[in-house]
Amino acid sequence: MSRRFKKSRSQKVKRSVNIVLLTIYLLLVCFLLFLIFKYNILAFRYLNLVVTA
Repeated sequence: MSRRFKKSRSQKVKRSVNIVLLTIYLLLVCFLLFLIFKYNILAFRYLNLVVTA
């Protein structure tokens, strides 16, 4: 196999892994925000102190 093929294949694998990890990270963040608002975590007088912008 040529270097070019190995390098391009390696980059594709790294990109795929990064996409999967980013997706997992985003799902966890959304779940955490859901829990924060559902159970009023970090709430002061029932007002969430989390800025979601």
